[in-house]
Amino acid sequence: MDACKPILKYPGAKWRVAIWLQQFTPHMPRVVDLYGGSGAFLLTLPYTPKHLIYNDLSQDLIRLFQVLRNPDSRTRLCEAVTFTLWSRAEYLSVVEANGRVILTGDPVEDARRYLISTWQACKTNTSTRNGWRNMGAKNTTMDSSTWSVWRQLPERLAIAAERLQCAEIESSPALTLIGRYCTPETLLYADPPYVRTTVHGTRRKLYQHDMGDSDHEALLTALEAHPGPVMLSGYDNPLYTQRLTHWRKHTTQARAESNGARTECLWLNPICVERIGNGPIFTEVTL
Repeated sequence: MDACKPILKYPGAKWRVAIWLQQFTPHMPRVVDLYGGSGAFLLTLPYTPKHLIYNDLSQDLIRLFQVLRNPDSRTRLCEAVTFTLWSRAEYLSVVEANGRVILTGDPVEDARRYLISTWQACKTNTSTRNGWRNMGAKNTTMDSSTWSVWRQLPERLAIAAERLQCAEIESSPALTLIGRYCTPETLLYADPPYVRTTVHGTRRKLYQHDMGDSDHEALLTALEAHPGPVMLSGYDNPLYTQRLTHWRKHTTQARAESNGARTECLWLNPICVERIGNGPIFTEVTL
């Protein structure tokens, strides 16, 4: 199967560290991506579990992935993107001031508009409308990698759609799914909105569905009680440091959207550490 590449520009997306993350992913019969976002974790998973669940509260994301799973609508979307120009007027015509996509009721057109809203925006911020991304007068090399990727997007969407054929697409609160799949055979991967106060400072609101400290406290309580392996992504922060002293933490250097250096953290619960040992271990389990 062809390697999957980014299909969305999304705040906090894990595409740049996806291969690093998969080094710590145990082989399990069920995998639940609790905060699916751009799909970086799910779409780069190196194996196909018996039960794969992508979950996110964003209806824009859900609509996009539902369109990709249907052959007819996927073909229409890829064709529509192929003939969509990189245009300021196009971007401004499909995104409201609050960052929401202006919907038409046509799932394919709405998915096309969502792709425009993420790729052609100058910042990955879903809580407000951003400026339009263009090369700018100071770009003396006349290089725009984002524009180049847009031309490759139909092919990338087709590859992602193949991966999604074996997945369930959910749109439920993460705590609901944690409770529903509370089994030793379930791997939970959580990449929630970053804690607002991290070692990098206090971040601005980036998401339509953001989380406060109390939400993170509730999430940690639920993840700590899970009887199976858990992987938790984020930036280092006092809340996680205090709560997860018994979890193993791994770090890697990454680049944020502004190209600034950031340290990405991955916390593994003791069950996950036991499962991976010196490498991925798969045990056949009947669901």
